[in-house]
Amino acid sequence: MSEALKIEGKIGELKRTLKGLELKFQGLKLSMRDLLDVTERDPACIKTEIIAEQALDLDKARGEIVDLRTEISELKRILGR
Repeated sequence: MSEALKIEGKIGELKRTLKGLELKFQGLKLSMRDLLDVTERDPACIKTEIIAEQALDLDKARGEIVDLRTEISELKRILGR
């Protein structure tokens, strides 16, 4: 198998992983928005512990997305795209 085909395969694999992380990121955003109910007046009713955990997951996913996009770009550069 040629090096170019191996790189193409790696790019495809990274893109699939990236798509999953982007969906996770969007889901976390929507969930946090829902939990941060702007109509709720009582702070005790806001589930801050869940929001905090989701914020950490969101930040981790964001970092992974940035890293994957960088890696994909680098592999494309190697292929001359």
